[in-house]
Amino acid sequence: MNLELTDLIGWIGAAGLLSAYLFLSIGKLTAAMRRYHLLNLIGGIGLGINTFANHSYPATLVNLL
Repeated sequence: MNLELTDLIGWIGAAGLLSAYLFLSIGKLTAAMRRYHLLNLIGGIGLGINTFANHSYPATLVNLL
């Protein structure tokens, strides 16, 4: 499997967003915690970089916002 850097960044971003949602859902994080916001920020930036590299500009905008 040949994984490019932008794909790796995208997977890390996806893991960040999914982790934030999981930890919020099971009560390990609250929406007021910095760690929750950091996971979401990392996730959005990672997916934003990946979608931009793949020329998916509408998805890039959504992920970065």
